[in-house]
Amino acid sequence: MTKKLLLKAITTGIAAGTIVFSAFTPFVINADVVTRDSGTTATLVHNGRLTICKLDRSHYEIVRTVKRIVTAYSPEPDQTDSTPRIAASGQEVFEGMVASNDFEFGTRLRMPELFGPEILTVGDRMHKRKKGMMDVFMEDKKKAIEFGAKYNVTVEILAS
Repeated sequence: MTKKLLLKAITTGIAAGTIVFSAFTPFVINADVVTRDSGTTATLVHNGRLTICKLDRSHYEIVRTVKRIVTAYSPEPDQTDSTPRIAASGQEVFEGMVASNDFEFGTRLRMPELFGPEILTVGDRMHKRKKGMMDVFMEDKKKAIEFGAKYNVTVEILAS
């Protein structure tokens, strides 16, 4: 093999390796997304073919704070109705969905002392006699029972 062919093979190998490496290795870009009400930071992950935007959801503006009794429920007909996987909003239930008679569907909220920075969404209702209470959906019935009732929980209502 001549020097010229060897050099060409090495150069081609390096170029091909660089292209393959860059095609499958994501790089992270930090971007500031400014909304009308407050600033929010987003992380953009881009690998040449796909860009994923991960919002930092811990900086939503708190509209007001209330105190509530918080319980948990699971998709059991004895805890819900004959369609335990369908919420009153028509959505399928999910971890992070809250049943409440005090707020509109789609209201975003946090309960920092129970769930840290996780954002929960109102999508279901409780019995009409339940005022001042919230029910958090949990897939696992045992976890819901162990959760029990939490009294005087601080609930942060977030800007829409």
